[in-house]
Amino acid sequence: MPTSLPRTGPAHAFMGLFHTNDFRSHSLLRDLEANFGEFQFFIIWDQYNMEAAVDFARYRQLRPIAKEQLFDFVSQRYGIAKDVLVDDCLAFPLLLRILLAIYLRQVVGIDYCIMTDNDIFLFEPIPEIVALSAAHVPFLIQETGAADILTDITDYITRHLPGEIRYVSPTKGRGYNAGFCGLDLAVFDAFDPPALRALLDTLRPMTEWWREQAFFVNMTFTSCIPLRATDTCSCLMTIPRTARRARSITAYSRQTSEGSICTICSGTVAPSVNGCGPPRYTRYW
Repeated sequence: MPTSLPRTGPAHAFMGLFHTNDFRSHSLLRDLEANFGEFQFFIIWDQYNMEAAVDFARYRQLRPIAKEQLFDFVSQRYGIAKDVLVDDCLAFPLLLRILLAIYLRQVVGIDYCIMTDNDIFLFEPIPEIVALSAAHVPFLIQETGAADILTDITDYITRHLPGEIRYVSPTKGRGYNAGFCGLDLAVFDAFDPPALRALLDTLRPMTEWWREQAFFVNMTFTSCIPLRATDTCSCLMTIPRTARRARSITAYSRQTSEGSICTICSGTVAPSVNGCGPPRYTRYW
């Protein structure tokens, strides 16, 4: 078991797999600064644009991890050929997030982080989430459109890992969204070479795009730390030009001629006036 880093460092840690260093990524980092203050963000860039309009060097919290670095670690630690890893990640890119979580536990040695996508904006302070992060409490956010149970995934965890899945059904919606969640990274201590090979064999033939979400949600329910399930309705929305759907912290929104409607609280968010530049949302709740 790795030795966790002392808590004298940043109070909060994040991890993410982002497509590129675009305005969405900048906006998220800006919002995280405003809400969490001091933090470190372990990030894998799929395609880093050296000519991006936003200077990401200003974000000293970023801890970039190259895909090659991740593949080297997995290959050396678990005896899996790099070409197999490359092929698996090309076929299922979100596998990189699973490998990153294992890396953060086994190499960096942290015991907790928030995993986030970059297609969200924080419209208002989220003190509940900040407090959970500071206390290293794992959390999941309920969502109407989320699906998080796949028999292949739950069978894998039950057969190959020691933790028991203590799943608690959500009170709202179909499941939990792994796009913004607090992870107890200690659940990855049990990953040895046979367990990781079995995971790759399990994921490889699956076709459900949300199999990575099912993995993280059910792994989180194996944590020895009591999990907090929240349905806080602080909306997180995407830039309309770059996404076909809007996302809230609790639910996917449905598109209307007036904007996006949060399917939980029915709050309306008007779309951007134009398709570029900073988003110009107006909240009505």
